[in-house]
Amino acid sequence: MNVAAKKHTLVQRLTLFVAFTPLLASCRENDTARPQASAATAPSTTDTTTFVGKAVADLSALREGTTPAQWQSEHRGYSLTPFFVDADINQDSNNWCVRASRTDSLADGSRVMRYAYFYPPPVPASLELPVESDSASIVSHTCTLGAVWVESLQSDSAGGRVLAQRTREELTHLYGPIIAGPDSFMGRSLTDSQKQRMKALSGYETMQLGLSFFGSAYWHVAGRWQRGPATIASAFDADFHSSHKPRVVAFGFLPNAQFGITPFARGEDDAAPAEADTALETAGKLTRLDANVVRDFLALEHDQDSAARKIAAIGAWLTATKTLSAERRAAALFAADGVIPDRLDGDDSQGSEAYGNVGVKFVHSNLAGSYNYTHELLEEALRLDPKGPIGMLATMEMLDRGFDLTGMCGGGFEDVIKTGVPFLDRLTAPRSRAHVMFQLGDAHADIVALAAGEGREYVDTADFTARAPSARRKAIAYYRQGLALNPSSPKARAAWLEAWRLLAGMPPSRTHFFCVYD
Repeated sequence: MNVAAKKHTLVQRLTLFVAFTPLLASCRENDTARPQASAATAPSTTDTTTFVGKAVADLSALREGTTPAQWQSEHRGYSLTPFFVDADINQDSNNWCVRASRTDSLADGSRVMRYAYFYPPPVPASLELPVESDSASIVSHTCTLGAVWVESLQSDSAGGRVLAQRTREELTHLYGPIIAGPDSFMGRSLTDSQKQRMKALSGYETMQLGLSFFGSAYWHVAGRWQRGPATIASAFDADFHSSHKPRVVAFGFLPNAQFGITPFARGEDDAAPAEADTALETAGKLTRLDANVVRDFLALEHDQDSAARKIAAIGAWLTATKTLSAERRAAALFAADGVIPDRLDGDDSQGSEAYGNVGVKFVHSNLAGSYNYTHELLEEALRLDPKGPIGMLATMEMLDRGFDLTGMCGGGFEDVIKTGVPFLDRLTAPRSRAHVMFQLGDAHADIVALAAGEGREYVDTADFTARAPSARRKAIAYYRQGLALNPSSPKARAAWLEAWRLLAGMPPSRTHFFCVYD
């Protein structure tokens, strides 16, 4: 979901505890001290009628490649719940596909909640999607185990701390010494004075171990272990989801669970800047100006040294190209649009005014606290050459942006569909057609996501429910066609995953063009 000042995604609502990261630093042990094994399995004679015993049993079952069908055949009493938006999950990851769960009552009257999370399979090198069949079968036989989570609410903090201590001692016995993760303190170094200040923070105990989860600033008696690819952890949570209900947790996860990684940090389109550079180079050539002049101007895109020099150069470029023919002027405007920053950091009214003096308009975003470029030059380039090569590049750029040209939630998936479908008929190059097909897949997937509740309080799901089945079929079809045309596209892997989720009967991992300015 794209949101100008407040992105309403599960992960971002769960990350308030990292506000103090500028002080974070490194605190880790040598990796050679870690036990190296293929799974979290460890021998144990722990009483399985206790919380500690049940936690050890589930952690020992954390093995790579386990499917939901295999888990249910080996673990009686678990029920499966397919992924749904806003699920009451226990960790900050919303990319799972199905959860197995059961609740047990202990002799002392307390309850133990046990969860196993399964995730989509790795993206295959062939990018081959499953055939459209029973979605439940796709989930049951191709999702793989990524995390187990065991917790028990405690009636008082003192008892919770004691149970957490027992749990940590047993896991230390099984897995060896507690070891800080490579992500502890974000890899930064602390001075002695910073260390003293850090110790005063409520989350210091977990930060030094590299445990970064929702509410982990209130975790105590924490432990972290590494066994092969599995990370194991336990803690006493003194402030369970701010409800002030203490609980003891023990959990483990594998790399495919991507704990602590947001959907926006997975590199969905890492190569997009290279494609943007290619478009700018094409536009530069279409100006038919001196190659050295064009090269120096396009280099301004990455010039961070002098804003004044950059603004002056853009002004000179816009003035010098005014007398060009419509097609060449369109190319010059497209090139200029590409070197102008999307926003000016902070409340830079002087920078906005300076850009305005050379004919480049910025508008103030009250929520973001920045001045945002309006991309009027891009719109003018499209107007000057609507059917030509620059018109096609400008349309592609607008589709990429979801027609949100000011960074304040304009356009959206409806505009992408309205423009993208007929635009396909004008494209012949496989790479370009694939790119637009991926965009159309994303746009139709947004409808499925909103019908599933991804719009939160901003959208009535009933408005999209009737459209969702058709949108799901169209999104899958566009993704399939795009993958067939250009499997090497930087968007291919992300498109495969979204298509797989839709084939498995789930909503996509996020929205792509839906935006709320709030």
